[in-house]
Amino acid sequence: MNRDYVTRLFKVVQHLGIHGQAFRGKHEGEESVNQGLFKATYNLLEAERPLKGKIKVTGSMGFKGTSAEIQNELIQITAEAVVEEIKGEVVKVTFYSILADETTDGTERNH
Repeated sequence: MNRDYVTRLFKVVQHLGIHGQAFRGKHEGEESVNQGLFKATYNLLEAERPLKGKIKVTGSMGFKGTSAEIQNELIQITAEAVVEEIKGEVVKVTFYSILADETTDGTERNH
């Protein structure tokens, strides 16, 4: 059960990361209409396919896997795994290339 829950959290991180989406909304309280894409995506998955058994995911004493702190940790763990995967691929080949991209806003400044 816990493994399924954490796996689902990582799948949400992976999905949002692949699509370059923001994770959090401005106001993420229980009463908020827009709690951010991380919570919205998780809730959509849970509504479509509830996990068997229940984990207490809210409240001061329960594990809250959708908190900003947990989201940041999941993002960091995922980033480290991606870097390690890339490093593993690079050492296997003789040549590789790097593609860099930039965005320019209306003021013509690079970010």
